[in-house]
Amino acid sequence: NGLQIIDVTDPTQPAMLGASDTPGDAESLYVSGTTAFVADKAGGLQIIDVSDPTQPAWLGSYDTLGNVEGVFVSGTTAFVADAASGSSLLHIIDVTNPAQPTLLGSTDALHNGYGVFVTGTTVFVAGGSSGLQIFDASGCLLSCPPDLNNDGVVNTQDFLVFLNAWSAGDPLADWNEDGNVNTLDFLAYLNDWVAEC
Repeated sequence: NGLQIIDVTDPTQPAMLGASDTPGDAESLYVSGTTAFVADKAGGLQIIDVSDPTQPAWLGSYDTLGNVEGVFVSGTTAFVADAASGSSLLHIIDVTNPAQPTLLGSTDALHNGYGVFVTGTTVFVAGGSSGLQIFDASGCLLSCPPDLNNDGVVNTQDFLVFLNAWSAGDPLADWNEDGNVNTLDFLAYLNDWVAEC
């Protein structure tokens, strides 16, 4: 029945808030902010706005032509595990625009993928009988300049890296590349940091 959103404020009396049927079989879920990413087996990756949990709204989808079993999202990149013969084990998808997700890269069709976890640029895929598969995705990821610690997320840690460099006059903090580290660089980085990637 796709995505179901349940209020568990009182765990003894869970209550349905809203639902969004999906074209396939919802196998797993990753929520980032107010967006739900559903691994929907033959339905591919389904992207749903859950800002109003009583009325989830479909945003977009990406068909891998396989059976999507797992999904993990880091920043604006979705990592999808696929378990269909003839399809890739792993698809890396740019979801910056949820209405038009685009493929950044994929692996060879050597194994099935059932679950996925990402830290930085390293992707771990549960490959069923083939066991754990580990990939370096750095060549597939979009450049994200404000992600100064390269962990795939723009957050307070990145701001602290910039602040330390800026305070020390480090050329890393010359954000507008004018040869000087000053308030203009601070404001330029702050704008990029707020915008994320």
